[in-house]
Amino acid sequence: MLPFLICSLVAGVTTMRGQTSSVTVGDGNYSLRITALSENLVRIEPIGPRGFEDRTTMLVVGRTEFVGVPIAVLNTSSTDSWISTAHYLVQVIFETPETGASVMIYSTPEFGGEIIIPLTPLAQFSSNIVWPAPLSATYCAIKDFPRFHVPEWTVTPAPPHVDPALAQSNGYDFRNNVDGDTYVFLLGNDIAGWQRGRQNFITLTGPTPLLPDFAFGTWFTYWSNYTQHRAESDIRRWDADGLPIDIWALDSDWRNMSGDSEHYYDRPNTDHFPNFTEWFEFLEEHHLRTYFIDHPYPHAPQLTQSEVDFRWDGLSHWLKRGITFWWFDDNWKFSIPPPNVIGNSTRPFQTWDGFSSVVWGAHLYFELVAWYNKHYRPADFPRPLTLNKYARLNELVGSVQHQHGAHHRYPVWWTGDGVKLQSAIQSAVDSGVYDFKPYVHSDCGGDYNGTGPDLVRWVQFCATSTVIRLHGGAHQPWIDGPRSEAVIKQYLDLRYKLMPSFIAGGQVVSQTAFPFVARCDLHWPGVPGSNTNMQYILLNDTLIAPIYNSTFNVTSIDVWIPPGHWQDAWSGAVVSGPKNITVAQPYERLPMWHRAGALVVAAVDGGLRVDLQDWSTLVLECFAPVGTSPVDTISRTVYALGSAARQELELTFTTDEYHLRIGSSEDGKPRAWVVRIHLPVGVRNPTVLRVDGRDVAITTAAHRDSQTVAENFPASTTPHAVVLSPMKVDDAWRMFPFQGVGSAPAPLAGSIVEIHLPSASTARTVDGKFA
Repeated sequence: MLPFLICSLVAGVTTMRGQTSSVTVGDGNYSLRITALSENLVRIEPIGPRGFEDRTTMLVVGRTEFVGVPIAVLNTSSTDSWISTAHYLVQVIFETPETGASVMIYSTPEFGGEIIIPLTPLAQFSSNIVWPAPLSATYCAIKDFPRFHVPEWTVTPAPPHVDPALAQSNGYDFRNNVDGDTYVFLLGNDIAGWQRGRQNFITLTGPTPLLPDFAFGTWFTYWSNYTQHRAESDIRRWDADGLPIDIWALDSDWRNMSGDSEHYYDRPNTDHFPNFTEWFEFLEEHHLRTYFIDHPYPHAPQLTQSEVDFRWDGLSHWLKRGITFWWFDDNWKFSIPPPNVIGNSTRPFQTWDGFSSVVWGAHLYFELVAWYNKHYRPADFPRPLTLNKYARLNELVGSVQHQHGAHHRYPVWWTGDGVKLQSAIQSAVDSGVYDFKPYVHSDCGGDYNGTGPDLVRWVQFCATSTVIRLHGGAHQPWIDGPRSEAVIKQYLDLRYKLMPSFIAGGQVVSQTAFPFVARCDLHWPGVPGSNTNMQYILLNDTLIAPIYNSTFNVTSIDVWIPPGHWQDAWSGAVVSGPKNITVAQPYERLPMWHRAGALVVAAVDGGLRVDLQDWSTLVLECFAPVGTSPVDTISRTVYALGSAARQELELTFTTDEYHLRIGSSEDGKPRAWVVRIHLPVGVRNPTVLRVDGRDVAITTAAHRDSQTVAENFPASTTPHAVVLSPMKVDDAWRMFPFQGVGSAPAPLAGSIVEIHLPSASTARTVDGKFA
């Protein structure tokens, strides 16, 4: 609790407080500035060699977005100072200029007067981001160290007007570095405070950038000494077999690997690819994106002119030739160090004051690609991305690794070599909680050539997770025969059909830091069992629990069912949570449940390329709540391909009614809709259905005729509807989730009311009432 004297001082703080949001305490030997950026975010900054720092830094890019709140010094002496806002108090205890200062933070008496942060030296806070799980801590602190200013042109050659004093560092300014510049996020004791803290974090440090739409599609690489003829044959096979793919890339085989040739960019493998111009033209004709891997060898200390010019000339040369982006691979026998490493060591995984080559390389490659796209490519060229290492070590089962707090700005991230499927699941799920990295993924298929079931289990997870990048072995979908290929194709098709939801999930990540592969405690904080990292909620509404053991066909796993009602995606049976259950599925099936009270947006046909999808008609899979429940309103947004033009959706369920509101399209383009209302078992078909305020007749179709009935509606400018009955139990083997228009419900599910709305750009309404 707060000392009595300080409680007395705080009682009068409103009368003594000015309107400043920043105060300085200390003396000529050691000074600190405390800035109240908001009611829930405070900065405690030791003075640096060149004074206090107001510029952006490697970590902090959005400090000026905070307007600040009033702050005042309550009491100060030669040993400590007390500083207060209306919500928190900071006690600074001075030590020596060498050891710095320590801090304690309390809530004010009005908010309990409790200790939020115990006495902690500023130097002990970490510069790696380790955000706490929901409700597990009342604060998170991160230190901006090493602290340095990044110029606008970043790692590209500096312009002539660069400050001469910074010419040898390409405009990067390391002169005001100081250990201890700490930002403390006050999270409170509820989920609202935790979420507000995450929003403050991405405001301060910058959001994870939006990915280009194609990045949500399938990626493929394979270090296999490809020739141009063989590579082209593989790509033709993908298309001939109807397998969706957006990125096909070369591993190290693009380069001449003899001697020291891999240290350079002007020594491609012309024995296997005699004409790279033709190769890039072939990829463009097939509407594929591509990248090269790079194991960068340092030719001079980082940020010196010769090193900057060498890296820019080499990387930009191949961007100009035809690659879309780069893969920075720090997992090699040599790599570039971060700045200010003594000498020019070529060892991988080096650090400077804790700042690792993993983060520095991600910064270098992402910023260089972003600069090239902005200044040398058409305005409508897709957004930048790079493929970067997730952390220093290859990810192991049960391990958690954290990096510098700016690493989340450089997507996407891969977990290294030899990663097991179990670890791939854990790292993808946990990284969205602790590290603000929503696109962590592993080599899909693993770094080995397994059996067909191995690859099937991998693809099931990857297709319903962050990024699906087949790599590490011979993981072409057809490699284990037609049966495995058929199953893999189903999961690739599923991902592509859900592309409107994946792209919207990427928008939410950038806006709010809420991952679309979300550990269950992000939705149900504090509920026992919700923090398991072996399952997750995909795109808000689908529970996924991957099976990582492919030893046997039918395999059992334990699953935590969240609160509410959940419909098994394969059988249609409903289970209620929270509780633990054991489920078993064969190789072909991924354990999956639909939330009762869900709204999922899908494409009619996923097609073979994301950018070529036709969204002139979209499907809404609406899962009605089970039993009596309060009003449940769900909001979703459609972001148009390429332009990201918005269209808002709102679905409200009551006990016996549903109301869907489709907003007008932001870009004015018309769109048709197929609305599929999944009814609970025992709920009778709707007695009333109105579209845009007008009654609509409903046709009933038997399960065997569902596909035929849905596809044979005559082209019409008026709405129409059909009730689809569940398939027979004998036909359950045909069941696959999210098949869309005309597909029948699972055997144990209720009926589906499928409503077809003709194309329009204006707002629409759908209202239904059940008996």
